[in-house]
Amino acid sequence: MLSIIGGLYLTKALYHYVKPSKKIEMPLGGTYAVVTGVTSGIGRQFALQLSKEYNLILLGRNLKETEADILKYSPSCKIVCISIDFSLRNKDIYDEIKKKMKTLSVSILVNNVASRSGNFSSLQKQLDTIVVGTKPMVILTEIFREACETSGLI
Repeated sequence: MLSIIGGLYLTKALYHYVKPSKKIEMPLGGTYAVVTGVTSGIGRQFALQLSKEYNLILLGRNLKETEADILKYSPSCKIVCISIDFSLRNKDIYDEIKKKMKTLSVSILVNNVASRSGNFSSLQKQLDTIVVGTKPMVILTEIFREACETSGLI
């Protein structure tokens, strides 16, 4: 009997986190969305979809093709490209991003940076993959939080 009551209580408590979500109202404070990892995959798709409503700051390794695709999809979208390879661990890259985000009105951050090497032949390569997948995400979130004047969406 106690397990049934506990199960019901847990179900009610968890429902708050798993209930069907309402449509997210996009923040209107800024006109730019920052999207990382736009070279391919889900980051690229986020950028395409956001280009309908927002100007974009794109962060990635090879941006020419992505930029061209977005301009075909949304010709009026303004795009700022910052070509960056987070695996290089250059601290100056974050300063450039910070400057751009402070001069433009940003309201959305899609933090999709990751390493696609898949090379786990050594412990060092595994650690490098972890660093690329986590450190830039934390730093970019902090930069976004500082730069966002009004409410934002991460």
